[in-house]
Amino acid sequence: MNAHCYELSNEMLFDSDIRYDELLNAFDVLVSDYSSIVFDYLILDRPVVYLIPDYEEYSEKKGFVFNNIDAFMPGDKTFSFDEFLTGLNEALKKPEKYKKQREFVLDYRFDFRDDNAARRCFNTIINYKIPDKKEEHKAEYLIPDIPTAAQMLKPYISDEYVLIDSSRAIPDNLSPEKATADYKRTYLYITEEKPDEYRRLSGHSATEIYDIESYYGFVKCINVKPVIVEGGVDFDFFNFPNISVNNNKRPRIGFAGIIDVRIYFAMIQCICDALGFCDIILAGQIYGTYPEWLDSFENLYYIETSYDKIPDMIYSFDVALLPFYDRFQNKIPSELFWYLACGKQVVASDMKRLPKCKAIYKSISISDAIANVKRALEHKDDLEIKEAAVDTAKGYDWKNIAGYLMRRL
Repeated sequence: MNAHCYELSNEMLFDSDIRYDELLNAFDVLVSDYSSIVFDYLILDRPVVYLIPDYEEYSEKKGFVFNNIDAFMPGDKTFSFDEFLTGLNEALKKPEKYKKQREFVLDYRFDFRDDNAARRCFNTIINYKIPDKKEEHKAEYLIPDIPTAAQMLKPYISDEYVLIDSSRAIPDNLSPEKATADYKRTYLYITEEKPDEYRRLSGHSATEIYDIESYYGFVKCINVKPVIVEGGVDFDFFNFPNISVNNNKRPRIGFAGIIDVRIYFAMIQCICDALGFCDIILAGQIYGTYPEWLDSFENLYYIETSYDKIPDMIYSFDVALLPFYDRFQNKIPSELFWYLACGKQVVASDMKRLPKCKAIYKSISISDAIANVKRALEHKDDLEIKEAAVDTAKGYDWKNIAGYLMRRL
């Protein structure tokens, strides 16, 4: 860019087969905002300057994992360009200024600060033992028994169609080649995910395609029709008029369903902090490894719940949560319609395609979600809102969705 200023783009690093963390040792000072790259850099015990002019907006809209965020930002925090220049000059002249604060973060963040990481990884693999059965729910990658969209649709789909369930492993007796050979029959590939070019290879949710290679094989078959389904409810199973509700003195704010990478942890954490007078419930089943943060807050409870008990759990909520994160905000999950069928108000994150219903509170930020929970608690006994919730859920009964699908076919 000039004699003393260089830009190293992602493309340049990629073409040179260099990772960004291989460059950190070349820096005397790191300038960052809220990026976790700071933790990598702090291992070098060198100064950091934080340029965070959007601090208030960021804390309200996204929020932080730590309550005392300042303690985990060991360096000058600057909010304007003039402050940044002053902070940068200070860091260059007095690199030891925040040494104690850096030590605190390093002790908290890292168990080791030596050069034996590869040896420890090797020993962990070699010495691995199958976990005790009591810890299985924390160690294994479990498949919940909560029915998939394909399983819910099957009773209402004509027998002339063969259903393929995208969120489960493909049976050994079924393959794209066998489907093509069986050209007289039509196969319906039922999926809740529409994969794109940049589909993630890790961190999948329970509703995403289990075997992506088979998906690309099936969609090439002339007699296989991909069917994208987003959310539905077994209405009669969830809707019980006049069922009892929460009898506890403390309000219950809850999520019931599959707990996986869709969950917006920062929103849960901030709700726990801001609404200490409430019990925050995460009920259902875990897909993936056990999230250790479930043990982090006194008013946050995880209750393992089978599918047949989920309606009872939802009815115990005063307000239901739909705290979905990142790419999952573009989808409509079945959990939404479970809550509505139970007549519950739903406080959701900033999800783009929520149906219009006075029982649904869309939250454009974390602070907005907290305000919406308070607002919903004030109307938890409003019969008009409950009726609106139930009426909306009826339209998404699996039988209705199947009927629409059959007409379209």
